[in-house]
Amino acid sequence: MCRAFIAVKVSPGDALRREIATLRGMGQAGRVVEPDRLHVTLRFLGDIDRNQLIGITAAVRNAVGETPAFSIGLAGVGAFPTFTRQASVWAGVSDDATLGEIEARLVPGLEAIGLYGDQRRPWRAHVTLARIKAKPPGELAEWLDKTRDRRFGVSPVDSIDVVFSELRPDGPRYTVAERVNLAQSS
Repeated sequence: MCRAFIAVKVSPGDALRREIATLRGMGQAGRVVEPDRLHVTLRFLGDIDRNQLIGITAAVRNAVGETPAFSIGLAGVGAFPTFTRQASVWAGVSDDATLGEIEARLVPGLEAIGLYGDQRRPWRAHVTLARIKAKPPGELAEWLDKTRDRRFGVSPVDSIDVVFSELRPDGPRYTVAERVNLAQSS
C-alpha cells in the first residue's frame, strides 16, 4: 500500500517564491512547502495498492482526453479551515475551469476501479504553501490580510501526474508514478 494523489505541478514565479520565503521566516509553527513540491491536488486517493496504478492512469487519460495544454493563474492567499483559524495556508488558483472539468471527469473512472478519494469537502483548486502544526505566529494573520489579493503570475499545465507520497519527518517525499501529457497546441 502507498499513499497517492492526482495532481498538477505548479511552477512558482519569483513573486510566489518571495511569499514562501516570508512564510518560512515566521518560525517553526508549521512546515512550509518547498517550491519544487508545489502542486494543485485534483484528487487525493489515500492508501492504494500499487496494482491499481494501471486503472488510475487510465482514469486520468480518459479525464484528460484531448485537452490541450493551458495555464492557470496564481492569485490571492487564504487558509483552511478559516482565515482566522489556520491549519493550512494556500495560494488561490484562477482560470481553473479546465482543471475543474478534468477533476469532475476523473470521478467515473476512479469509481469504476473502486476509488473515489477524499470527498469530505467539495473540490477547490488551491496550492498549499504551508501546514500549521502549532499555534500560528501572530504575523501570519497580518500577512494573510496583506497578501489576500496579490497576484503571483501564471503556471503552465501540460501534464497531470499520479503521485506517490511518502510521509517522512523532514517532509513528504513525492514520486511521480505516472505522467499523462496534455495535447500540445499546433
